[in-house]
Amino acid sequence: MKNLIRVLVLVALVVVGYIIIDSIITKSDKTKMPELASASAEYGALAEVDLEEKQYSVHKETLTSIDAIDKEVNGQIEADIKALTDAAVAAEPSADEPKAAYINAIDTYKVNDRIVSVRVTSMTRKPTMTTFDKTVNVYNYDISTGKKVTLDEIFNADVKSAIPGYSEKYLLGKTKIEFYTGDKTSSATYNSVKSFLKSDLLTKDNLEVSQSEYNLILTGEAGTPEKKTEAKTDTADTTATSEEGASDTETASAKTTESKNPPQSGDKMVAFTFDDGPHKTNTDKILDILKKYGVHATFFMQGVNASYYPDVVKRIYEEGNELGNHTWDHKNLKNLSEAEIRAEIDDAADVIEEAAGARPMVVRPPYGGYNDTVKAVVQEPLIRWSVDSEDWDSRDPDVIVPHVLEDVEDGDIILFHDVHETTTPAIERLVPELQKQGYQIVTVSELIAAKGFDINSQDLWFHAKP
Repeated sequence: MKNLIRVLVLVALVVVGYIIIDSIITKSDKTKMPELASASAEYGALAEVDLEEKQYSVHKETLTSIDAIDKEVNGQIEADIKALTDAAVAAEPSADEPKAAYINAIDTYKVNDRIVSVRVTSMTRKPTMTTFDKTVNVYNYDISTGKKVTLDEIFNADVKSAIPGYSEKYLLGKTKIEFYTGDKTSSATYNSVKSFLKSDLLTKDNLEVSQSEYNLILTGEAGTPEKKTEAKTDTADTTATSEEGASDTETASAKTTESKNPPQSGDKMVAFTFDDGPHKTNTDKILDILKKYGVHATFFMQGVNASYYPDVVKRIYEEGNELGNHTWDHKNLKNLSEAEIRAEIDDAADVIEEAAGARPMVVRPPYGGYNDTVKAVVQEPLIRWSVDSEDWDSRDPDVIVPHVLEDVEDGDIILFHDVHETTTPAIERLVPELQKQGYQIVTVSELIAAKGFDINSQDLWFHAKP
């Protein structure tokens, strides 16, 4: 009897100990701050401050440079922190809920002797939430005056004259120029125009202007188009209706099916996805790598770029890769009407189908942005991602490769961009390394099917994990 009591006491102690340890670990996981560090300090200096209160944790960097610049940059940081901490105090989280949290990092880039760029990356966990939201604001200044440099000032009269209906508002909303001004952004990142600004203001020689769509494409980034379509075509013009057209489509489809080895559900696998292309040279190089290692990927293409490079679109499909739709010209679908959303999707699908002989059946919304309206209008499955390679940010294979390898898991959908030259050497290193680790690299649809899901069973996918 005494032995039984001893055993029961010992079991009770083990259980209590496990509960205490699990509680500590869980609380630690919930309250753990993400790692976020500045990568560039080409201008000014930074000050760091930590605040730890019952309702929130804050680690902030602030800028020390010119008063006029500091006032705006630091003022926005303080406003963001105040909004969070006020909400945290009002919410009064319980002891078992994670505290609200804020952490930021400031990177400064000296473009030339006159222009500097300040990038503020912030991670915010709102009260009662367990995940962090990431935001990036970039500010560009003329340090000789301390005043903000606007897009309107970046473009000289010669360039403006080449752009019908030119205005800064137009540039922010319509063009392919990648540039931030404060919290209002154009389509991507400051780094895309940084190399041009180093020499001088942009000129017409740096740009290729599509008069039909009024898009500006940076030479060396999206590539100078070799072939253009005059305008978006109607569905009736791009859909094969004759027996000959139908035969071509069926042949291309059969060719794709024969070239693939369907993955098995028990295998470790991930889907590689590429956004924003096709690119006139980078996409072909990536296709060479995929073919070399016998793997396939999904290419989420912009319709406007597909119209420039139909041969690349055709090659993507014929070599067993999946066609993806990334809208006509990368507008944020959340800001559009239902008719505009449908036009963005259909116009891109039409030109991709015209080039490849098959219609893309998956859609990735620009910026990953969606709302109830987008989900209702877009009938195709919406594909986001679970691993962001951040190739758009670092532009460095030595950063991209370890970042992906550290985060990747079975069932992940990985985001890349084939418009960046630095992504290609990263893919050359990642494919054999992941294969060495036992992963199959497949398309999004293959991944979802192999993991036992019906791709049409839900309207939004981040991964193919249980």
